[in-house]
Amino acid sequence: MKFEYLFRPGKIGRMELKNRIIKSPLSLSFATYQGDVTQKIISHYREIARGGAGLVTVEVTYVTERGAQVSACHMGLYDDEFIMGHAFLAEAIHAQGARAGIQLGHAGRQKILLTKPPIVAPSRVPYEPSLAAGGPIPQELTTEEVRALTRDFAAAARRARTAGYDMIELHGAAGYLITQFISRVTNKRTDMYGGSLRSRMRFPLETVTAVRDAIGPEMPLSVQICATDYEEGGIDLEESIEFCKEMEKAGVDVIHVSGGTHASMTRVIPTMYQPYGLHLDAAAAVKKAVKVPVIGHGSIPNPQYAEEILRTGKADFISFGRPLLTDPYMPRKAQEGRLEDIRPCIRCLDGCLTRGIGTRCSVNPAQGLEDEYGDDVYRREAQLNASKRKVAVIGGGAAGMEAARVAALRGHSVTLYEKRALGGVFFEDNVPDFKKDLRAFIRYLIAQMGKLGVKVVKREVTREMIEKGGFDAVVVATGAHLITPPVPGVDKPLVTDIFDVYHGKGKGVGERVVVIGDGMNGCEVALYLAQLGRKVTVTGFRGSMADVASEGGRFLRPVLLNLLKNLGVSIRIGLVLIEITDRSTVFVDRVARKHTFEADTVVLATGLAADRKLAEELEKGAIPVYRAGDCVEPRRMYEAVHSGHIAGRRV
Repeated sequence: MKFEYLFRPGKIGRMELKNRIIKSPLSLSFATYQGDVTQKIISHYREIARGGAGLVTVEVTYVTERGAQVSACHMGLYDDEFIMGHAFLAEAIHAQGARAGIQLGHAGRQKILLTKPPIVAPSRVPYEPSLAAGGPIPQELTTEEVRALTRDFAAAARRARTAGYDMIELHGAAGYLITQFISRVTNKRTDMYGGSLRSRMRFPLETVTAVRDAIGPEMPLSVQICATDYEEGGIDLEESIEFCKEMEKAGVDVIHVSGGTHASMTRVIPTMYQPYGLHLDAAAAVKKAVKVPVIGHGSIPNPQYAEEILRTGKADFISFGRPLLTDPYMPRKAQEGRLEDIRPCIRCLDGCLTRGIGTRCSVNPAQGLEDEYGDDVYRREAQLNASKRKVAVIGGGAAGMEAARVAALRGHSVTLYEKRALGGVFFEDNVPDFKKDLRAFIRYLIAQMGKLGVKVVKREVTREMIEKGGFDAVVVATGAHLITPPVPGVDKPLVTDIFDVYHGKGKGVGERVVVIGDGMNGCEVALYLAQLGRKVTVTGFRGSMADVASEGGRFLRPVLLNLLKNLGVSIRIGLVLIEITDRSTVFVDRVARKHTFEADTVVLATGLAADRKLAEELEKGAIPVYRAGDCVEPRRMYEAVHSGHIAGRRV
């Protein structure tokens, strides 16, 4: 594919960019507790810049010590002592041929993990998650405190310019302080900073003017806006467009369009269940209303889609967040025509948001460990082992293919054994349209097997085969099998399981379906069948609705459950299956009452058990054995890929 628009040079104000790709300011939480730049941060952004982005925008950095920090280990620029660390960071980005920007922000009421006071905001309207975690109701900023915050933003911008950044961006999106002033939901003020839209815009516009005065006329200034916050009575697109017009008059050089707040996080960072490009229509509307360029943002998964956005004029630049965590070399690979080598984001929100260990990636174990793990083909020479080994990998799922990929990158001769199609359980699991991101990742891994010379053998493996094959090491990634409940009728013709449903693409499934299992697997197969028009009931033994699909975490889970609700899927919990008849399923609850649900098809989603037999047999021999994936313990994609990666490095 030719990228006529994506790699065309562009300008923001007086700053020239080599292409239209911008790394969005996605928070890492890799700073010190006080907000200092660390070597881990420098290594991360250096890798992003090395990958070919035109502008690398450093994550939101807080501008004052009083109540501005969102959560622990975010970067700060509220004192001159931070300038040197930021200078090293900007220099590292520049050394790789990219421009360096920085986003400045203030949490306001939206403090996530730092619930201790002070929490300050335009009005005494709490952020519910903070309140639920024991945080206080925010203190309402006085008029003088609002003016002081404007000075704090300007001072931080001046420090950023001294440090060598090429562009300043103000964070007026995702529910941060500027958003809180604009929204009628969070701004109940009666002074000059509240009331009409013009008054609610006063603080952001005064801040834009102060920052412009601080950095001078030549340095580009951006504002990331929340086109709509998806709250009743909150910010709408019409108000956002008026805000953008006023910002343009005040001296803003580019407008970065996004949407949602932390209260609607899956609008800010959409999940695999949601469409691509959530905010592009808003970006296009803003672009029609202003003369300055517009940055498109919001679940733009790949360069092909970005090219289409630019070609159709919906935006002038493209902001990539998670895709550049998943593969920092995406720009270079696209420009070189190596689209099959781009590792795609699967939009699981697991590594990057859920785990609370800083920003990691489920499918890119090197993210956050760039100095230790950087293993892209551009750095392949540095990874080669002094001694080439003959390695067997047993199992062609995500863990096995990742182990084979890394071992091959390190110079080993790798043979991968898989008795079925490559992909393991994900071969079936990526059938639904809402798993198209997972499908793309499996295609990427399969492509790497061919490009890296991994020999793929389609057959079942025995201990004797491995011991006679002359292998120096073996990775066992044999996965897991579905647990079959020991109840009468489980072998009846109406009973199937999640893998057979996906493998048959829903064919043969009756009108009335009962899914046994209320975990993520059960809820996802229920969604798939409901989308095919079946009447579905999900059953499980979990004690409360809060436990249903809990493996999906606080972001994936609510989107999934809302989709199920909208499709009329019934979820019945606290039930134990005791029998399957020819036309129904029978359960008992905690007080031994029977519950019967009629069914044309019963789908087992009753959990997985690790397949460890072959690993245990091989470990009795002399060849070093490394386990990876679900044969260690059935878990999420994060553990599968990361364990495979580690195994590939250890052989």
